[in-house]
Amino acid sequence: MVFDEWVDKYGMESARRQFGLGDHLVMVVRPGKNVFGTCGNWKGSEPLANTTRNPDVETACQRIRDSLMNCFETEEIIIDNP
Repeated sequence: MVFDEWVDKYGMESARRQFGLGDHLVMVVRPGKNVFGTCGNWKGSEPLANTTRNPDVETACQRIRDSLMNCFETEEIIIDNP
């Protein structure tokens, strides 16, 4: 069951506990590769390079926010430049 399905069935607070969500979302942008998101114990990623689904960084970041239904208080974006 994914986060939004859990919210629909058991409520937001139950979903936050079940998925180990914190109050702060950190997204690490790996240019040309992916965006990796961490919020408490939850982890997720979205691809970047040459995809029609995520043509840019902002789209990938928004998909991560949407997957958590924006239920975090603060957000941080880090650009990983090796």
